[in-house]
Amino acid sequence: MARPGSPGDVVAALAVVAVLVLGACAGPAQPTAPQPAASVAVAQPAAEAGAAEPLTALRRDGTMVELRLEPPPGGSAAPAVDLDQAIAAARERLGLVADAPVTAREALLTVRGLADGALRADRRWVWLLRFEGTAFVGDPCSCGETPTRPSTLVAVDPTDGAIVATLGV
Repeated sequence: MARPGSPGDVVAALAVVAVLVLGACAGPAQPTAPQPAASVAVAQPAAEAGAAEPLTALRRDGTMVELRLEPPPGGSAAPAVDLDQAIAAARERLGLVADAPVTAREALLTVRGLADGALRADRRWVWLLRFEGTAFVGDPCSCGETPTRPSTLVAVDPTDGAIVATLGV
């Protein structure tokens, strides 16, 4: 057993003091920039300003609609709801975890019923968010089946963050 004040005790005490001094000199830990919790791919708009891209989607009631997407006009005002806010609103609405991958784009959305041709939205400005691999499940139909699609598309209003549509693609 070492006696108090022995060289072993002195070395141990100096080591503790050194750790305390070095820790104090380093200052408080610097916060790191938050890392995105999920991968977000931002789709590039179509090369031609007037080019529309048709896409067929499933509504919750089981009806099919045609979607046409156009890039917003150049020089448009910045959206009041930014992309991160739009994604957060869509994830909350769908009950998704923060790391669910999403592809996003700003677009003018036109929605027309396939069966009746009814115009449901005409060049509405939206954040269009596609959650690839997040299954879309519609309401059960009278036939006893429940329509589904492998991915979910959410349109979010960039002026107020309201969910405009949730569709299966």
